[in-house]
Amino acid sequence: ETLGAGQFFGEMAIIRDTPRRATVRATKPTTLLAIDRDTFRDLMAQAIGTTKGFDEIIRARLGLAGDER
Repeated sequence: ETLGAGQFFGEMAIIRDTPRRATVRATKPTTLLAIDRDTFRDLMAQAIGTTKGFDEIIRARLGLAGDER
């Protein structure tokens, strides 16, 4: 899978509280923003339900697409 500008990775390890399994390699000069677990969880709590694109991505990655819980 190839990610583009504004996309993210590594969130599933935080959400599921498991070790990271992905290997990521930049194919061109890249600026990376790294945030700690607590900050990510705070941002996620604020974004779920208010930022539709983020919500859809997280639900899809959790296998909950279409689940309105």
